[in-house]
Amino acid sequence: MKYILIFYILLAIAFSSFSQGNDNKQEWIAQYKESVVFSGFLRGLDNSELSSSIMKADKSFYNPFFKTLHQRSIKRGTDYLVNLINKNFESRKGRVAQPAEGKQALLISLHFYTSKKLAEMAEEEFLKWINNPNKKILIEEVKRIY
Repeated sequence: MKYILIFYILLAIAFSSFSQGNDNKQEWIAQYKESVVFSGFLRGLDNSELSSSIMKADKSFYNPFFKTLHQRSIKRGTDYLVNLINKNFESRKGRVAQPAEGKQALLISLHFYTSKKLAEMAEEEFLKWINNPNKKILIEEVKRIY
């Protein structure tokens, strides 16, 4: 009976640890997607006055620790989104009298946030992060900065 109780306790601990790992994965992916979309949207606006106004008004998106730690992978996703926004803007130039830059950038960013492509990119970057042998060193370096 004692061994069965110990087995159940160990099983409960294992499942709770497994669940926490999944929560951290989902949290990491959500943070990555938000960082990519928000950074891409601000760069895609191509209007520094509007971008600075948005950043002053809303700091909720900003996680300096995460952004510093994962800046390369975020930049890859952001570059992809900015490329989508620029392609859309160029394709609309001849067809529309005055393209609504901000509105289109926002719509493209929102669509990209829910896209399968961004989900795949986030999953791929998460796996790279998990398999990074230097991640403990990187975390310690960034902790010293912040």
